[in-house]
Amino acid sequence: EDMQEFDVAEFLSEIGDNRMPMVFRLLSKETAAEVFANFDAPEQEQVINSITDSELSGILEELYVDDAVDMMEELPANVVKRVMRTATPETRKLINQYLHYPENSAGSIMTAEFIDLKKYMSVRESIARIRRIGFLRGFFYQREYTLRAHQCVLEFRNNAGYFVKRLRILVSVA
Repeated sequence: EDMQEFDVAEFLSEIGDNRMPMVFRLLSKETAAEVFANFDAPEQEQVINSITDSELSGILEELYVDDAVDMMEELPANVVKRVMRTATPETRKLINQYLHYPENSAGSIMTAEFIDLKKYMSVRESIARIRRIGFLRGFFYQREYTLRAHQCVLEFRNNAGYFVKRLRILVSVA
């Protein structure tokens, strides 16, 4: 049976300091990045200290930018320097951009991932597109709330049912 990334991260956290990095290295690059994002800072630091720069770069490129930024805010400066050194120039620029936002500001909690909607799309078409693209990116649509006539909130949860993201949509009816 396939385990969810959260469960794999929890399992690896419990198997011990000596074996965890070794077992982590057996994961595919994509799975490793998703598991890595679910680790707490001490486990992330342990993995970073046990893998090569090339492996670290691969994981970093697979992470969502907001996950990478969250990680940077928790790790010691010497580890952050190594991570930033292995990042591509584009990823490094994005991470630095997000790190400059004040804590708990809209900029610090937003994601670099976005879904584009066209002016001519109806509300129904827009929500359908958000659901479809959200599903393709590993999220699935969970709930929809209508707040006012021109506002809608979509809640996404990962495949294990854990809350991932909430989108507020403002709809113009001009």
